[in-house]
Amino acid sequence: MNNNSNNKKTELRPLFQRLIPLTTLCAGLFNSMAATAGVITSDPGDYVPFPEGTSLALLYYKHAERDHVYRNGRKQDVQGFGLDSDIAALRAVHYLQLGQFLIAPNAILPFGRLKQNGSPDDSSTGVADPLLGSALWLVNDPQRQRYLSLGAWVAPPLGSYDAKDGPLNLGENRWKGILHTSYSQPLVGNLVGEVTAEWDFFGKNDDFAGATRRQSPIFELQTHLRYDFAPGNFAALSYYDTRGGENELDGVNLDDELNTRRYKISLARMLTPDVQVLGDIGKDIDVENGPKEKFRVGFRLMKIF
Repeated sequence: MNNNSNNKKTELRPLFQRLIPLTTLCAGLFNSMAATAGVITSDPGDYVPFPEGTSLALLYYKHAERDHVYRNGRKQDVQGFGLDSDIAALRAVHYLQLGQFLIAPNAILPFGRLKQNGSPDDSSTGVADPLLGSALWLVNDPQRQRYLSLGAWVAPPLGSYDAKDGPLNLGENRWKGILHTSYSQPLVGNLVGEVTAEWDFFGKNDDFAGATRRQSPIFELQTHLRYDFAPGNFAALSYYDTRGGENELDGVNLDDELNTRRYKISLARMLTPDVQVLGDIGKDIDVENGPKEKFRVGFRLMKIF
């Protein structure tokens, strides 16, 4: 890198230090959306489809707390740093047959609040970018409980956004595309294994605190071990590995590529034949760049029509 680039990077350093990878935050916020995270981080059982003609209405809530920030694997000395998020989301899903394939068009509307402590103290509330898309099942075998699906979603830049707040926005002021592929099958008895691969692609944000932000694609591997007690009632252990997503501001690479691993424990129960509640807790295990979650708790309510 030449001296001009080094000088520019030094000048932008205060902004770099405020750069919070919201794609990673939101990924876990919209979980269970055969369409959301962030990016759309899946919950256990997300890609076990309902029968044709079924509709779902879902309400999500996620609270997460972070009190340390990392750069190149090293904890940074940022006095008083804290980043809390309280994010909810509404989701509508409908299953229908398209030729020989089952598909599930759905729409997701996230909203909530981000609160950062430290230097500076700041907060943001509002609506995030909506997600529109669908999953399509290439293998839908309820008898053997084997499922293979593909999914695609788009997030238009319609969320709340204030350029001066830079990373502390719920909307991202850029287009985003998401691709999924997922497979699940029983392993032993009632123990089911699930794996989902997600790719996230981003357009540019041409007004990111006065700079132009570009970001490389993010790849996330999402795995679940789910034990079914009865239909709709289960306990699960999930593991997520997120890579990529290096940011660039005005042509300067930030060297902030994600390399994050986290876990989650989930418990789901059918309250009535058509209402399910799911709760989960988790945290980051290892973070290369960005804030590290010390605690996360989530809730999902699903109504089946």
